[in-house]
Amino acid sequence: MASDTVPRGEHPPGPDGWERVQLLWDLFTNTDAPSEVVDGKTLAEYREEYGPVVRLETLVGDDVYFLTNPAQVEYVLETNARNFRKAESRVADLRVLFGDGVLTASGDDVARHRGAVASLVSTRTLDSFEDVVVEETEAKVRRWVRSDGATNVHSAAIGLVSDVLGRVVFGSDYEDCEDDVHESFELFEQVMPRVFSPVPTAPDWLPTPHNRTVERARSIFDDAVSRVVRKRRRNGNDHDDVLGAMLAADVDLTDAELRDQTRTLLIAGLVTAPALARALYALARYPDKLDALRASLPGRLDAREAGNEELSYCEQVVDETLRLYPPIPPAIREAIDDDTIGGYRVPAGSKLILSQLPIHRDPDLWEDPLAFHPERFADGWNDDRPRYSYFPFSGGPRTCVGGELARETLKLALATFVIDYDLELTDESRGREHAPFESQTFHVNVERRE
Repeated sequence: MASDTVPRGEHPPGPDGWERVQLLWDLFTNTDAPSEVVDGKTLAEYREEYGPVVRLETLVGDDVYFLTNPAQVEYVLETNARNFRKAESRVADLRVLFGDGVLTASGDDVARHRGAVASLVSTRTLDSFEDVVVEETEAKVRRWVRSDGATNVHSAAIGLVSDVLGRVVFGSDYEDCEDDVHESFELFEQVMPRVFSPVPTAPDWLPTPHNRTVERARSIFDDAVSRVVRKRRRNGNDHDDVLGAMLAADVDLTDAELRDQTRTLLIAGLVTAPALARALYALARYPDKLDALRASLPGRLDAREAGNEELSYCEQVVDETLRLYPPIPPAIREAIDDDTIGGYRVPAGSKLILSQLPIHRDPDLWEDPLAFHPERFADGWNDDRPRYSYFPFSGGPRTCVGGELARETLKLALATFVIDYDLELTDESRGREHAPFESQTFHVNVERRE
């Protein structure tokens, strides 16, 4: 990794003076795009000015390093992953929201929790999951068509994904807690940008609006899970769903851990829903791609029968959506010991922000990177490409555990939708470019095809 042109041990360049103050201010206040757009500049523009490693002196505490090169990201997430842990401040914030689950585990607990979650993604669970995605998509889109006026795509996607995950996790018991899941989803969505910001939130014992919202969301959701768990323990656990799989798993989870793992899986839907909204936005904006997707499908979708070849273009649409609009916030890692990245010295304690967006939109890596061009992900697309030129769900030992489920949801929902329905952006939404991390306020008109 060391560069021959940079003296070993030299600090990387970065903004100073007023520009540094402004960047720090934006990091503390811009929770919608906490590490993508600062002081009116994108990280890609900072890379053009300073190079692939940009250092931000924080005046107090440890410095922050922005990494925008695939090889550097691979070094931190894989090659020397043992020297880079999740930043403690972020883990503390995540623990308030997710509890002691797979996202906050450390040491030996990482393998234990990841094993518990991985065991849920069995063939049996996935078969049930695929059917639910198709059924819920068909039901929800019929409702969108019947609704008066344009559809808010983000709200519609949240409703679809929450019901899909609710049915997969709770099975037939979902009817008993559906309202609680919806309410907690709406509250969790409000606090997610702040939780994933590189700037720590206020201590959880302070009664801030953010902390009160987190507490209410957790309370509503945890009460719902506890009710279902008590019912299962009392009446038996003969249920073909995720909660049933967790209760029957070889890994012995406490009731608190069951709540935390279930909450983690469902909040993962807050990643899937915006990605679905962005895919629908892109297809509405580029109707030729919508037509190409429809033409690639065999007809009415049978989730059990549709093979990878039949859904190959749909997968390309999903990949291109995740490239342009990364579904999860940048990974933040903390150096345990001194290290060297790109020839530059990175002291122990430094925070490293590994952002997908400047890499996913790098013109040196992607031709016409701002265009929505699913065909770029045709077979063999990554044969001669740096490993971390595309990492929508992060990577390494801590790669997002819900990544494959999210991709499967997107693929099946999109395929189910486009077979029978058309969509177009409203006049208000048509002329607006959709930024990667902005609130999803665009609307579409949905019509059934003749």
